[in-house]
Amino acid sequence: MSLAALDTYIARNNLILKVKRGALRFKGIDTVEISIVHAGPPIKIVIFDEFGDAKEHNQALCLALLGLEIAVFGDAQTAHEWALAQSINPEVPEIQELFDENSAAIKDFLDRFGEIPDVISEWDWQLNAGLAQELRRCGA
Repeated sequence: MSLAALDTYIARNNLILKVKRGALRFKGIDTVEISIVHAGPPIKIVIFDEFGDAKEHNQALCLALLGLEIAVFGDAQTAHEWALAQSINPEVPEIQELFDENSAAIKDFLDRFGEIPDVISEWDWQLNAGLAQELRRCGA
């Protein structure tokens, strides 16, 4: 699968992804709120963006980051597990609330639009190589 699959997904579902920085109510965590604008009410999902990649002018990268967050979220059974996977202290009081909000929003998103194409390997993300690097350059 190629990066074009992300653009196709966005176009097919008539999506616009808006980025709001500083989405969490506590400091020291790199988060953004992705607001998915479509024909219905916007869906808001907080993602972790430690490298500051999410930029509105690179819609495909925002979608790929959203897909990453959904994958991490899907692997976690509890807010505690999710926080640990994101390297956040699970004792932070807002974590459970954020977990619950994201859980509902992700379910809504997937029910409406289906799975996001998984076009970038975990290694490419971690090493900033291959398609991850190409996608980041598209937004430079």
